[in-house]
Amino acid sequence: MEGKIFNGGAVGILEELIESAEEEVLLASCRLIKLYPELEHCVGVQTIMGCLPFEKFVEACKDPQDETNEMRAKTLHKFWNRQTASSSTGFPHDVQQLLIVKSNYGDHLYETILKGFREARVALKIGYYVKPWNSEASREASLQEIVDKVRTIAHRRKRNVIRRDD
Repeated sequence: MEGKIFNGGAVGILEELIESAEEEVLLASCRLIKLYPELEHCVGVQTIMGCLPFEKFVEACKDPQDETNEMRAKTLHKFWNRQTASSSTGFPHDVQQLLIVKSNYGDHLYETILKGFREARVALKIGYYVKPWNSEASREASLQEIVDKVRTIAHRRKRNVIRRDD
C-alpha cells in the first residue's frame, strides 16, 4: 500500500494484507461490471464509491448522556466524507486523525472510513465510481454474486452464438 495507515508489527502487517486483499476484490468486482454491460443493474444509483454512510457515524457517536452526539456525528461525517472525496491518492492526508477516530470512536467507524478510502483508490485506479450493488438485498454485492451473474451472462451468450460450421 502507498500510504502508511497501519502500525508496524504482526498485527499491522496482517491489517495491511487484509486491506490490500479487500481492495483487489473490489477492483475485480468493478472490472467485471465494466466488462459486462448486462451487469449495469448491479450498481446502485446512491452508492458512490468513497461516500461514507451517515448511520455509521451516528452509531459510533451514540451516548445517552450527551445530546450533542448527532451534531458530532454530522461534523465527523462531513469531515471524513470530504477527506475521501478530495484524496488524490486514496489515502488519508493525516493518518494521525484517523487513528484518533479509532481510539475515540472504535474500530467499526475506523474500518468504515478505511473502506471509504479503499473505494476512492479503486475509483481512481479504474475510473469507475459506483459500488457493485445487490438491489434485491439492498446491500453491496459480493464478488461471488457478480461472478455468478457473469456465468449466467456467459452461458446465455454461448447459447445464442451462431456457429460457423452449422
